[in-house]
Amino acid sequence: MKIPKNIILSRTDSIGDMVLSLPVATVLKQNFPDMTIAMMGTGYTKAIVETNPHIDCFIDKEDFLTQTVTINGQAPQAIIHLLPQSQLARRAKELAIPLRIGTTNRLYHWLNCNKLVPLSRRKSGLHEAQLNLQLLIVTPLQKIHVIEDYVKTVNLVHNEDGKKSMLRNLTISEYHQEKSAN
Repeated sequence: MKIPKNIILSRTDSIGDMVLSLPVATVLKQNFPDMTIAMMGTGYTKAIVETNPHIDCFIDKEDFLTQTVTINGQAPQAIIHLLPQSQLARRAKELAIPLRIGTTNRLYHWLNCNKLVPLSRRKSGLHEAQLNLQLLIVTPLQKIHVIEDYVKTVNLVHNEDGKKSMLRNLTISEYHQEKSAN
């Protein structure tokens, strides 16, 4: 998977949830310093976003839904739906954003996203900030070190014979054991 030059992190609800989404930008910027990171939110979260040194620009949700969207003059290359919303997923597809990341628990993500992460907030014992970081799990295997300090499990697609793909859910310790064994 080619690393995008820019990305939109979409979190369009409350101020507290926006604050808990900021570590995603931090992890991305620390590991991909040349990536331009945009945060999509609502007007009342804009001031919080603009104070974060790891976020390069703010995109208002209403502008995203109604206008042509750019990130520092460039077309968006990726979006992570930190908060699943059907209208935003549809709009990202309409805008032909090449990498659209959502969860497997939403039918509209199956229809509008091209990378899906098995993630259930309701059934998880993880903190909201940890769950947001789980959405980075589509990171290529050679870049898994980017997120392994922040997540408890990884989901790997295994395709040994090229015919059937199998999804493997490993704890970080299981992943480390397999990695050291090989």
